[in-house]
Amino acid sequence: MIDSNNRKIDYLRVSLTDLCNLKCKYCSSIKEIKVDHNDVLSIEEYVKVIKCFNKLGITKVRLTGGEPLLKKGIITLIKELSNFIDNISLTTNGILLNDYAIFLKNSGLKSLNISLDTLDKDKYYDLTKGDISKTIEGINKSFELGFNIKINAVLQKDINDCEVLDLLKFASNVNAKLRFIELMPFNNNIDYYKKHYISSEEIIKRYNLIYKYTENTCEYYEYKDGSLIGFIRPISNKFCSSCSRIRLTSFGDVIPCLHNKISYNIKEYMYDEILLTNKLKEIIYNKPKDHNIDKGVYQEIDMQKIGG
Repeated sequence: MIDSNNRKIDYLRVSLTDLCNLKCKYCSSIKEIKVDHNDVLSIEEYVKVIKCFNKLGITKVRLTGGEPLLKKGIITLIKELSNFIDNISLTTNGILLNDYAIFLKNSGLKSLNISLDTLDKDKYYDLTKGDISKTIEGINKSFELGFNIKINAVLQKDINDCEVLDLLKFASNVNAKLRFIELMPFNNNIDYYKKHYISSEEIIKRYNLIYKYTENTCEYYEYKDGSLIGFIRPISNKFCSSCSRIRLTSFGDVIPCLHNKISYNIKEYMYDEILLTNKLKEIIYNKPKDHNIDKGVYQEIDMQKIGG
């Protein structure tokens, strides 16, 4: 579907849960709020909504969280979605991946984005309160099973900007694409953002990287040994004019722009497919032209609740 700014919207990011088994400093909620089972979408409701999105031109779906592998029924959901969506992928922190990888593979999933900000176990624990060995096991298992893997690292000054080449080597060893995502400001991480933000441009200049090509929102640069490093640059290189994404949270909120405060709860439309489809069509068409981070307008909903 084409929105009011003449962008083709064909990519849906679906948060399956706001729960996570890590506590990343730049992402996690300061205060967790317990929710009732009925507050969040069921597997059946996800399928219903995504079918409506598909009718409107959504052809690519990425399942996210929180940590999506914490969602009961995720394997069933992937199997259901694969009946009408060809391009399904999943973003995970990898903690549970060693146990789930074979089931994900058998469900038809082919692509994984795995979050890994550092290779230092102590630094990893400080950042996430998690055990890096579990994530490494999950990555290795996914490599063995033949998944298409992308390793995502949130770029952070004085934390992992010194590990660029180490992460690149690690990614190459498991046949994965390495992508650095610029740290983004939310209302709950402003101080952390101001302290640790570093632009992709600084890394590109530091290692004399040469631009090669752009894939969706990721720019790929070549290191001197021929390997590629990707950069997703929502801050230093605003890409709103080509954004093809829309988001669905586990609470039934559709968020047309990650860094815009506009959201729409669609649970009241669940009972009528025509009404639901028409509402989604309206939301997509009115997707905001751009974000206003550069003007100091930050998303109030935590990234953990919106989905990665």
